[in-house]
Amino acid sequence: MQIEDMRFEHGLLSLDIQMNYNMRLRRIKDRLKEMNKWWNEVMSEEEKHDDEMETKKRDNEEEEEEEEEKEKDDEETVGVERVGDSMTLKLKCSCGKRFEILLSGRNCFYKLL
Repeated sequence: MQIEDMRFEHGLLSLDIQMNYNMRLRRIKDRLKEMNKWWNEVMSEEEKHDDEMETKKRDNEEEEEEEEEKEKDDEETVGVERVGDSMTLKLKCSCGKRFEILLSGRNCFYKLL
């Protein structure tokens, strides 16, 4: 009878251990679910922040490109080139039109490009 009592006690003991193990496992799973929920919230906030930053960056880049294009359009240029006794003047107006003037001796030629 002592062996049967030991088995019975051992069975209860292992049942208690199993119940404790199951409870621990359930608590771990619940905590993992909660951690996963928090992680998803943090990541969604981070993605929103990243999207906002990228949108701002893109807007700034577009504004810079527009300013550069405007500066290019407003740019006036003058170029002088001398070949022998003739001289070529190249002009670019802020309106975008380009001109070329050729001075050769006493002759002057005008060309709209």
